[in-house]
Amino acid sequence: MDNKVIAHDGIVVLNKENKIIVFNEAASRITGFQNRDVISKQGDFLFSSSDVKNLLLNQCLTSGEVFSNISLSINCSNNKKINVTASISPLSQPSHGIIGIILVFRDAQ
Repeated sequence: MDNKVIAHDGIVVLNKENKIIVFNEAASRITGFQNRDVISKQGDFLFSSSDVKNLLLNQCLTSGEVFSNISLSINCSNNKKINVTASISPLSQPSHGIIGIILVFRDAQ
């Protein structure tokens, strides 16, 4: 994978309980939330619409469906919302199946 892409894309990993287990530097830069403040927190605060969590994230967790290049609105630490282009993929382990989801996003502006 191209390191330049990773450095610019926000990466958030949520476990099955919807707790944030990874929040990279680019995710902090884009949203304004600091890694230390969000790790182990419920990921709901990031999403502007409950539809995202209820539909996309749950669908990815239950069926393993991948969503690519979708438009989402996410919340920032300054109480503003920004539009991002995102991909959502299941995180799986061979012996445990799907254990979470990976959200990769970039500012759409």
